[in-house]
Amino acid sequence: MAENDSGEVHVDLFAFFADIIPRFIHETLKNYIVPTAVENNLNKSQLRTLLGIYKRGKATMSCLGHWVNVEKGTMTAIADTLHERGLIQRQRDSDDRRKVVLTLTGAGEKIAGECREELSSAFLERFNSLSDADRRELWKAVDSMNSIISKFGEYNKGNE
Repeated sequence: MAENDSGEVHVDLFAFFADIIPRFIHETLKNYIVPTAVENNLNKSQLRTLLGIYKRGKATMSCLGHWVNVEKGTMTAIADTLHERGLIQRQRDSDDRRKVVLTLTGAGEKIAGECREELSSAFLERFNSLSDADRRELWKAVDSMNSIISKFGEYNKGNE
């Protein structure tokens, strides 16, 4: 990375973040078998969609498309499947009728909660296998990234 060429640094940083975050999520889901997801025949995109709604309580199709990293048409197909299986509900946003808001049904919330717990346990097990120094370094890096990213502005704006 060229330190004196801000354009190159910008491109390299963008490429880094565009690659590392989705890769981290993908590797996490790929490397940890989530028994509840397997039992309920959920693919990774469906699981990420349920977890995204679970985390937020409700989410628009656009927000979830960004979260799951899929195009609008693919997000619609994912939502259709989850809706047909009784795991999510769709409703129009009362403030903007063009937006569709997704929420979990009771069954969807139960599955998402169990999957979240299984992923958290598996990740914690992996995290705890790191040395104390590696854990401290990871937390330091996460804190630094969080602080720096917050300086970029409200990166979540419009995704609620």
